[in-house]
Amino acid sequence: MHGNNSKKDVTEITNNRYIYNVDTIYETVSKFLASYISELILESNQKGRNIPNISSQICYNFVSYQSCLKQNCQNHHVITTPTILHKRLELAFLQYTVIIKLDVLYRHRLLKEQSIEVRGLQRWWAESLVKFHIRYQSPQISCPEVTCMVLANLSDCTRKEFIEIARKRWLYELNNNVSNFEIMLKCMFIFQQLKDKWGINTFDWEMSKTTKLLNPNNLPIGFEYRDVHNGYHRAIPVGKRLSLFFHHLKFNHVIEAILNIKVFIQYAISKNQKVNLVTSDAFGDLVSLMEFATSLIFAVSPRCCDFFLPRSYLFNYFDTYSAMPLFPEYNRKDYLTAVKNSFDQVQQLLELLICKEQLYLLVILRLIRLLILIGLNESTFITRIFSLFKYLNNKVSSAKIKKYLKQKSKESVINVLYNDLKETGCDSLIIVYYQLEDIPSKISKWEKYEKYGIIKLTYNSAKDFRSALQQIKSSVVAGGNVISKNQSQSQSNESSDKNTDLTDTFEQLAFSEEVQVWLSQMHNCPKTQEAARKIQVWFRRVYKRVKFRSDYDTILNEIYNDMTIFCHALMEEKGKKAVSKYNILLKGQTVDIIAELIMLQSKMEVIENRLKKTITDHPSDTDEIDSCLELEDELRYNQYEKVELALKSLSITENSSKYKEANIEWLENELHQAEDSIDRVWECIDECKAEISLFYFTEDFVSKKISKSQNSTSYGDCDDWQ
Repeated sequence: MHGNNSKKDVTEITNNRYIYNVDTIYETVSKFLASYISELILESNQKGRNIPNISSQICYNFVSYQSCLKQNCQNHHVITTPTILHKRLELAFLQYTVIIKLDVLYRHRLLKEQSIEVRGLQRWWAESLVKFHIRYQSPQISCPEVTCMVLANLSDCTRKEFIEIARKRWLYELNNNVSNFEIMLKCMFIFQQLKDKWGINTFDWEMSKTTKLLNPNNLPIGFEYRDVHNGYHRAIPVGKRLSLFFHHLKFNHVIEAILNIKVFIQYAISKNQKVNLVTSDAFGDLVSLMEFATSLIFAVSPRCCDFFLPRSYLFNYFDTYSAMPLFPEYNRKDYLTAVKNSFDQVQQLLELLICKEQLYLLVILRLIRLLILIGLNESTFITRIFSLFKYLNNKVSSAKIKKYLKQKSKESVINVLYNDLKETGCDSLIIVYYQLEDIPSKISKWEKYEKYGIIKLTYNSAKDFRSALQQIKSSVVAGGNVISKNQSQSQSNESSDKNTDLTDTFEQLAFSEEVQVWLSQMHNCPKTQEAARKIQVWFRRVYKRVKFRSDYDTILNEIYNDMTIFCHALMEEKGKKAVSKYNILLKGQTVDIIAELIMLQSKMEVIENRLKKTITDHPSDTDEIDSCLELEDELRYNQYEKVELALKSLSITENSSKYKEANIEWLENELHQAEDSIDRVWECIDECKAEISLFYFTEDFVSKKISKSQNSTSYGDCDDWQ
């Protein structure tokens, strides 16, 4: 110790013993250990680069043909399985965790002269993680559910350092050049997969910066025209569309998300060279966006969900980004336009890449699979797709690609796609089917393919969808082979209890997120707000019926029983299959509307009596009394007549011949007219209540009401007015 330190650091010499300050000793030991540790880490870096498991791309030819003819191939020769991919990714992240420990030494100023080398090593391994492990490439060498799970279980330290690289390197590069779409896509995908809100928000902020234009017809690369502001034309980065895509998706505004991402994709294809989309990795990220957008179109088609998707799509997009294929949103015309747009963009990109099939083989195969999914899920495009395949078949030589292009029937192409996806067990073909609760007997149009091994994912709610996804996960994930970072096999009993609690917690958080999305959607959509108000009014009415009209349920039951008898007779006459949907409409909405019309008759009598009492109790020479008289006439003559006509039009005895025709359009039209009449009657009743309240809800009246007992009879049922 003495030999390595200056005597000025000695604080005391006693009996030939040198006594040093504790800080001096700590600093000396730290420097010695830092030097030794850094040597070990740098050695692990060199050895790691020679380990194919963590620092090499999987050889697609070896996976497909069990052999590789390429001399001196540097890729990893291994037959992939979900387990293999999981081990590769875990080892790669362990290696990255070791490398980032150099950062600890650097931050403590123990490696001043090696700072540049430290940063370079960290970035190289981060780039390798994305390139070789995290980025989705093909169903044979990628398994999204494994990737998502490993990312979710990263240690806080590793996750933080990985995000730091994305923020300080990739996002910084993007800030200096917003036309670099390769960096843009990589950066945004990592922020989204790691759910880094700061990074996502910063990305959006950078993409929202406008630039002034001297000539609106001469836009800089990577920009699109925005508007005129203070007399200047302005442009905004096209990357804003990418940010808006994920923003709208977060709040379940799926159509708006699709519209934005389609503009981004088209720009990227049209100007691929100028926006630095030239490598297979860059095009692969773009294809991921195309797959995501197209599957979202299927999810909001005019029909309830009943379509084919690869399992990888469900986990890579719907699970990772919390998208939910639930309710139809498109009308038929807009839906077909969206599908055609997807088809056109896939065709454009294929024609761009097909001349270099060996360089872009995996990307081309993904595009062809996407075309097949478009043809299967929207049959009006299948003829175009087979025609395009015939054209492309003369331009390629790869047996993998030709295997798809030579197919001429829907059944044969399904068979090829099914076998190709399940080749290594990392993917499979899934039927995504939304089961209507009202029609449980309805089956999927793809039902016959289940017997060939194609799994059907059936659900009828967002929670069901999430639960069904867990059932189709790879056995590596579902079987519990992957242990959370906070678990230990030696504490299995305790972990089991904890896992149950964590599962419940995550389910509650997922439900909370769904509620927040729903509330946001309701807040931003006038139609949804109107529907919510109607539901709220309906609940209040039901509550009041139970509270004040104990005989109402009897009337409802009588109407329902009569309708059930009629439906049974109609089913025997025309057959169950012919009238099943018609009978559902009769026993459901028709019964409800008839019951409400009968209830309205009683309600109008009560309101009319209150109007009469108000008119009698107050002077007749006021404008308010004139209004009451007008409302009484409106209620007695117009609204009564509307209700009676509606009841007559829906009466089985009055219209038995019409009902027996089982004409759904006629019945729906009658119900629609009856609902309009009900709405107008309720509006009239509300006007009557408001007019009556002007006479009673004065300051004097309220003070008297407060002083009376709760048994006061004058307006004891005023709760019914709220």
